[in-house]
Amino acid sequence: MRESLDYYNAEVEKMTLDYLNGNPRIESAIKELGSFIKPSSTSILDIGCGIGWSSHEFAKTFSSTKIYGIDLSPRLIEKAKTLFLRSNLEYHCVDITEDFSFDSKFDTVSLIDVYEHIPLNSREEFHERIKLFLNDGSRVLLACPSKFHQNWLRANKPEGLQPVDEDVDFNTIQKLSSDLDCEVIFFSYKKIWRAYDYFYAVLERRPRYGSEREITQQAPIVLERQAERYKRLGVPYSKKNREFKGYYMLKRLKTIFR
Repeated sequence: MRESLDYYNAEVEKMTLDYLNGNPRIESAIKELGSFIKPSSTSILDIGCGIGWSSHEFAKTFSSTKIYGIDLSPRLIEKAKTLFLRSNLEYHCVDITEDFSFDSKFDTVSLIDVYEHIPLNSREEFHERIKLFLNDGSRVLLACPSKFHQNWLRANKPEGLQPVDEDVDFNTIQKLSSDLDCEVIFFSYKKIWRAYDYFYAVLERRPRYGSEREITQQAPIVLERQAERYKRLGVPYSKKNREFKGYYMLKRLKTIFR
């Protein structure tokens, strides 16, 4: 995973820019998948948390729930610990393809833009580890690019692919669900930029028959406002700063992070 580690270590400024200006792919996943988190959840494991944005939104919404955000990159985890401080939130640097464990189980395991980056030859072992984290009633939340989107990237924008970027489809999710002793309770293709470019899936370990209230989506997560994001980063919320996009804001953020 050395190549992947180098890649994600270099992604700090880009991920921060996504957080600052809003990335529809990430925002949509946090809001919709977050609505499948049971209000009774006491613990959430957010795998591949990056700079900690999704973990922060979960911790803000579920203030009585303990959130653990983990990521392969020490640079990303360092930034997460700097940006998002909450009493119910912890961040840890962990390589999920290596041996890792927690003393407790989790009511929710979140994998937003993560599963497609698990190498094919590591999936079986990864499934075995995740299974250890689940109780009856635990849910696994997944957001992945569709195989249609991956094929489009290969043909038209190969630089958009990461060092490990596997195809994931419904059959893949069914296999994951079976290995985790779960059921697929939700699967839906989405349109973030183009129709069918992403999909969301929710798995549940032994769902209770007749538990209609539990399977119903809760209210979507209300994301932090852009003005609050600027304040968190110490960037003045001025019109000039909001007009900075892409390359120019990246340069500005690199100056801030030195």
